[in-house]
Amino acid sequence: MSGTPRAAAAWHRPSGLLRSRRLGCDGTGYPPTWEAELLEVVWSMEQRNGQIVREMWETLLNRGDVGETERFIADDFTNFLRPERGPAVWRQIVGVWRTAFPDVRITVDEEILSGTAVVHRVTARGTHSGELRHPALGVIPPTARPVEWDQIHIFHVVAGKIASHWGTRNDIRMLQQIGALTTQGQAWWEQAAHHVS
Repeated sequence: MSGTPRAAAAWHRPSGLLRSRRLGCDGTGYPPTWEAELLEVVWSMEQRNGQIVREMWETLLNRGDVGETERFIADDFTNFLRPERGPAVWRQIVGVWRTAFPDVRITVDEEILSGTAVVHRVTARGTHSGELRHPALGVIPPTARPVEWDQIHIFHVVAGKIASHWGTRNDIRMLQQIGALTTQGQAWWEQAAHHVS
């Protein structure tokens, strides 16, 4: 994967002084041994969770190796808490985007880790050389135009696998780049934004 995420490690592996303040330790500047060990365990778990999601991006999206989906996605995985569950849900999502953008590359620009949560701010880049089946605008024929757009994803990793996903994409930027926001499409987005506000 290209790029190196700006991990929020400093928030989860603070200095001895910050630890002592956070954990209510004595004036030595160090937490009790068991608390220090617990903090290290939590920090290691969070780092591992982040690594799992980064490997998922590289394997499934960037390389398109959907045969590895079960290695990353839990059997009871949910997307936006919809009733459909399991690896097949994420495999379908990957298929939609790799069909539309076969050369898609996901770059993790920023990473925040907290417990089971992995938050990634990413940039997606690719060429619109296949049909894009967009949930709002329907099927958009290939345009061969290069695109780049930003996204934010929230994953929860449990027992070494991704258990849930929420996300938001800057689809307006992507659709503008492939010329899909016609007068009708632009009006749809404006109407949707009006209802949200």
